[in-house]
Amino acid sequence: MGDEELRRICAEIYAKHRQALDLIYENKPDNSHKLAEYIKSWLKKKKEEIQIIYPYNNGDNWIKFKSRLLASTLPDKTDNEPEWESGLSKYVFYEFRNTKGQKLELYLAFNLKTIPEKYREISNVFMECSDKKGMAAEQERVFPFTTKRNDFSEYLSEEDTHILLDEMYAELEKYERRVKDKLSNCG
Repeated sequence: MGDEELRRICAEIYAKHRQALDLIYENKPDNSHKLAEYIKSWLKKKKEEIQIIYPYNNGDNWIKFKSRLLASTLPDKTDNEPEWESGLSKYVFYEFRNTKGQKLELYLAFNLKTIPEKYREISNVFMECSDKKGMAAEQERVFPFTTKRNDFSEYLSEEDTHILLDEMYAELEKYERRVKDKLSNCG
């Protein structure tokens, strides 16, 4: 069977079954969605330790949350405060980055241009406790904490994914212990 014949047969099948094929295509399972669902179920289990921010108009690729330490030291904008530069109330958050369901990393994201002046000193402590060097205060977005990128396999179960997420969160907790120690020495 030649290419032309194959194209003709495909066109006939599609013409006869267009609605069903479109529905299948729109709802086909993918790793990105599967991994996002595993992350969201893990976050729900951690609800005593974290403040869940998702959904934040980022779909399955970026899932945001705040730890208790982050939420208590760098709170979100309140309704009675003036709008910040970007209008975003969440200028600092932890985020899982889900790269097409194949790679996963966890990082702390700061939007330095929107942090209110009253929180600058605290945000500087988060920066100083970073293993990363060379983050300039004039940069708009910085990432003082980042885990290594982890490969995600479509064959990983939800339980195995939760174990991986626990390991990543343990790294976050280690970083936050340094921050907490430094904050207690400052105040």
